[in-house]
Amino acid sequence: MEILKIVGIGFHEWIKSILTWKPFNTELFWNRCICMNIIYAKFFQAIAAKHNLHTAVHTIPYTLDELSYPVDIEVTNIIGSGLISIVFEGKIKDEEVVIKTKRKNIEERVNQSLTSLYKMISWFHYIYPNPTMIEAYHEIVDTFKYQMDFTKEIENHERFKTLFESPEINVPTLLKQWCTPHQIVMTKLSGIPLDQLTEAQKQKSVEWLSKVIVKSITEHGFIHADLHAGNLLFNEDHLGIIDFGFMIQLTPREKTLLFNLFKHFGLGELMEAATTTMNFIEPEDTRLLLTEQQTKDILHYIVHVYQCALEVDQCFTVYDLTQISKKLRKYSLSFSPLFYKMALSLNSVESVMTKLSATSADIFVHAIISFLS
Repeated sequence: MEILKIVGIGFHEWIKSILTWKPFNTELFWNRCICMNIIYAKFFQAIAAKHNLHTAVHTIPYTLDELSYPVDIEVTNIIGSGLISIVFEGKIKDEEVVIKTKRKNIEERVNQSLTSLYKMISWFHYIYPNPTMIEAYHEIVDTFKYQMDFTKEIENHERFKTLFESPEINVPTLLKQWCTPHQIVMTKLSGIPLDQLTEAQKQKSVEWLSKVIVKSITEHGFIHADLHAGNLLFNEDHLGIIDFGFMIQLTPREKTLLFNLFKHFGLGELMEAATTTMNFIEPEDTRLLLTEQQTKDILHYIVHVYQCALEVDQCFTVYDLTQISKKLRKYSLSFSPLFYKMALSLNSVESVMTKLSATSADIFVHAIISFLS
C-alpha cells in the first residue's frame, strides 16, 4: 500500500535528520514520494502555498514506458518532463519544433491516484483532523483536470500570445495542424542560461517579468500561474514565455479588487490595502458576523504584516500570506481559493526573482507603481 510506503519514507527521513542533527528535509521527503506517484507533486505545491515552504517541483522523473512519442514528427531529444506531459525537440521539414505530449495513460493514472489519495487523506483526517489537507486535495483535483485538457491549453496559448506578445515578450507560435488533444506542437525558442546573464540582462528580465505579472492582473485578468524558471527563456533583448497549462482567469470583481490591492500596497496605503484584502477572506457569512473589535484585530494585523513586508522585502511574499492565514484561523476564517492559487504563482515568480537579481523586489515595486500611477 502506498500509505505504508509513504510512512516508511517519512520514518527514514526522520531518523536521518536525528542522526545528522539537521532539520527534517521536507523537500527530499516529497521528492521521494513523487518518484512513487507523480500526483504528490501537485499536492505538495498546494500545501506549500498555505505554509512557509518556499519551494516547488518543476522537473518530474519519468520512465521509458511513459513516453508517448509524437505522431509523424522526427524527434531529436527529450528536453523536459512535467506532471502531465513530456517535452521533446524535433524537426518538421528542417524546421526545429518543440512537441509536448501527454504521458501514456495519464488520465487513467491520475484518476486512480486521486481516488487512492482521497482515501488516505480521509484516514489521516479521521485520526488527526487537518482541514488544510482536505482543501489542498480539492484544489489539486480541479488543477489536474484543467492541466490535462490540451484543447484548453491551446486556447490559453493563443490568447496569451495575442494579449502579451511584444518586442520584449516572445511566445512560441503554435503549429495548429500538428496539434491534437494529446499533443501540442510549437516553434522552438532559444534562450541564455540564467547563470550566464549579465547583471544588466537580469535586471531587464525582472522588469519585463514584473510588467507581465502586473498587466496580467490589473488589465487582462488572465494570469500565467506557473512562471517558474523552467517556463521562462531569457535573452538579451526579450523574455520568452512557455507552457500555458495552468492559467487563472479573474472575474471583473476579482480583477478590480486585485487592482486596488496592488495600487494601495504599491503606494504604501496599507490600511486601504488591508481593507481590500478582507474581500478575499471566507466564508463570507462568518466574516460578516465578526464583531467590530475582531475586524479591527484582523485589519491591524494585516497592516502590520504589510508594513514588515515593505520594510524588509519591499514586496509581498508567500511567507506574508502564511502569516496572515495563521491569524485568520483564530476566527475560523481563511483566504479564498483564488488567493491560494495566486500564492502558488507568486511562489514560483518569487524564486525566479531571487535568482535573477538581489534588487528584484525594488524593480517589481517600481513596475507596479509605473503601471498604476
